[in-house]
Amino acid sequence: MNLALNDTVCMEKYLELFAEKYPDDLHIIQLDNRPLHQSLNMSIPENIIFLFQPPYSPELNPIERLWLEIKRKLKWEIFENLEQLRKR
Repeated sequence: MNLALNDTVCMEKYLELFAEKYPDDLHIIQLDNRPLHQSLNMSIPENIIFLFQPPYSPELNPIERLWLEIKRKLKWEIFENLEQLRKR
């Protein structure tokens, strides 16, 4: 099974379980514009709607700011192991 298909199968199962757990609510799931998210050929439960972010809008995805900060702080550093990284 290729990676994209595996991601699709996992996402479908997650959505199915989530929709079943909260059947009386409408759920909006925000996704970035990753090509994989746009090309997914999967069944989506009726109580779930995908909302895609506009292209090139990292400000709408807070984790992107965190990654930028981590990269800035760790730039040019080499760690021998995970423990060194944790201490940093």
